[in-house]
Amino acid sequence: MTNLVQEIIMICYDQVKTVIKEVNCNILKILNLNEKNESEIKKHLANFYQDNHSSIFRFDESRFEKIRSLYKKLAEKIFAHGFTSELFNFPPEDEPETPEQTENNPSEIPQEEPPKFTVEIREEYQEQFEEMLETDDFNRFVSTVFYLCLFMLLNDPPLRVPIDNFKNRKFVYKRFKKTDYICVDGFAKENSPCLVLLPAVLRNNHPYNGIKPSVLILTEDFLTPKIVKVLQECDREEQERLAKKQEKELLQDKLEHNTNHSMIDLPHSSLNITSNLADPLSKSTNALHHNAVTLPKGLLEAGTVTADVTIKPSLNTHLEDSNLHNETLPYDPSNVPSQVSDSLFIEFS
Repeated sequence: MTNLVQEIIMICYDQVKTVIKEVNCNILKILNLNEKNESEIKKHLANFYQDNHSSIFRFDESRFEKIRSLYKKLAEKIFAHGFTSELFNFPPEDEPETPEQTENNPSEIPQEEPPKFTVEIREEYQEQFEEMLETDDFNRFVSTVFYLCLFMLLNDPPLRVPIDNFKNRKFVYKRFKKTDYICVDGFAKENSPCLVLLPAVLRNNHPYNGIKPSVLILTEDFLTPKIVKVLQECDREEQERLAKKQEKELLQDKLEHNTNHSMIDLPHSSLNITSNLADPLSKSTNALHHNAVTLPKGLLEAGTVTADVTIKPSLNTHLEDSNLHNETLPYDPSNVPSQVSDSLFIEFS
């Protein structure tokens, strides 16, 4: 099914690309311009093409018949193909076989090789396939895909679906997650094994507008040892991704925690001092555009401040001893004037 779905998408995409080029060339011919200007005229007329797509790029019976005939011809190759790998249409050359047993390792017991993977789909699917080609549903489906491909190609930059040709096509197996995939068939249970039916639409090699890949949920009887191995690798990669994400979050939390602890909250002032944890005021002059700040008296008494400070009365503080005004003192909790009831206005020395 994966090959059949991907094949019709490729056919429609290529046909639309050809139709757009034909329209552009016809316009250039009327304007007496050569085909070197084809990309320019497409760029300038893209919005006009989108607004009038049903008239300019009419999907009529002749166009449908052309796509259906080409699809039937290419599908015949798919039905005739003998699939020998669950990972590739044409598997790469086998790896070199392990050396045979020798007298030096007689204890080794040869393991049984898993049965060869072989699938013949002609008898089971070809008759149903040919019946489907004659239905109205298939006509409507092709029409929808045709216009989707049209808008993809008229987009700037053009959108694309990363599908390889039949010879180089690989099958992609993943663990289903509703946040990452769209299930088109099967019981969509989280972490169920699935096969990617259609990849995500890309713009500049990045998924476009949150469009997710479409997948088929796989039943247990379809899981061969090779598919299980691929899924185990997916699990390992997912665990590594989550571990890195958790490590990043922990580091972010630690940074935020350190930042919060390096802030001295000043309830009697609109300013905060950000500085080194061990010596909050020693480098705060570089962090502020001010050289003075109001600190609560309790902060000084607690021994948090270790720098020499110049004491001044704050707006709402009354010092009975005027000699303390503008006096620079080495910080010592015992030096905090008892007359100060609420806060001190200090300058950095």
